[in-house]
Amino acid sequence: MTRSPGRLTAAIYHRYRTEGDTPVRQALAIGLGLFIGCTPFIGFHSLICIGLGWLFGLNRFKAFAASNISNPLFAPFLYALELQVGAWFRTGQFLSPNMLAEARLRGLIADVLVGSVVVGSILALAGVLLTYWGSSRRAHPDESALVDAAAERYLLSGIAAWEVARYWMRTDPVYIQVLKDGRLPQRGVLLHLRCGQGLMLALMAAACERWRQDLWPTSWPRPPLDLRLHGIDARRRVVRRARTALGGAATIDERDFSQSPIPSCDAIVLIDVLQVLSRATQDHLIAAAAEALPRGGVFIIREADADAGWRFRAAGFRNRFTAITRGELSRRFCFDGGSGWSARLTQAGFAIDAVTRHDQGMFGNVLIQARKV
Repeated sequence: MTRSPGRLTAAIYHRYRTEGDTPVRQALAIGLGLFIGCTPFIGFHSLICIGLGWLFGLNRFKAFAASNISNPLFAPFLYALELQVGAWFRTGQFLSPNMLAEARLRGLIADVLVGSVVVGSILALAGVLLTYWGSSRRAHPDESALVDAAAERYLLSGIAAWEVARYWMRTDPVYIQVLKDGRLPQRGVLLHLRCGQGLMLALMAAACERWRQDLWPTSWPRPPLDLRLHGIDARRRVVRRARTALGGAATIDERDFSQSPIPSCDAIVLIDVLQVLSRATQDHLIAAAAEALPRGGVFIIREADADAGWRFRAAGFRNRFTAITRGELSRRFCFDGGSGWSARLTQAGFAIDAVTRHDQGMFGNVLIQARKV
């Protein structure tokens, strides 16, 4: 089947965006790009990045991106710094305005060349260390492989969709944790309310595929192979993206679940949903979930944890900022702590199986697994 130009472009982008995807190679690619960006060979940075990246087997896309440190905003300051550093290394003194006016072109070129090596080496070393520190702290290779397999589904919707999906599945541990902890039933129907673009469902579909391909880590519980996936969201754009990514692996409905009954199912997942609803609507939704689940049905929620101190305040600020960027200036939030959510779930007819502090970087969250009794 012939690929459309859009899919071909996405495939090429994916190829070069993910090459050399190990902590050491990522760090070296960033360092290489920073060093090249500091050189005065303006107009040739991209070609040098491509050539040296190919020669050393590094990620050419990341090297090129790092080389853009010499963009029009920073280049004047960068090259002025290199000029002064080069002059100091060559003559033992910095250039004053009078000295600069009297300097010969040959001397200035030599100062810039020497300065670019010194400044570029320092920035490259800093970039290598910081990138390696950040990338080496990322998920285990098995987790990264699963996330990459799930994120690839979003290439069908374009490069931006793939980048967003890959970023959130890599940085938010809730998606992997639900699978690794074996929190879901092996069969029946899973209902993800306000599923967005279907990240949780895509990860589960990818998990089942990797199990069948004998790529599943032996230390992890078996993924729910016979669990039918069902997502509901009212936002047309994200529903369309979820349907494109999941295809026949899941059913995605476009409707407002808060305005209609929750269909019968065996497990319900809510991620960062209750906190954007009023207290009355929260209680109504919890009661509706209890009505939809059979005895023993699983109910999993993840919310900002009002008991988490400064981490909770950071999460609240993030939510408010996100609402503003979406144009939802009047958005109101209603938070609760882990103990409060647990008490309300118990009152609605659930038994609490697990309450886990689920810190996402500097943001305090709580992950609760409950069971209908």
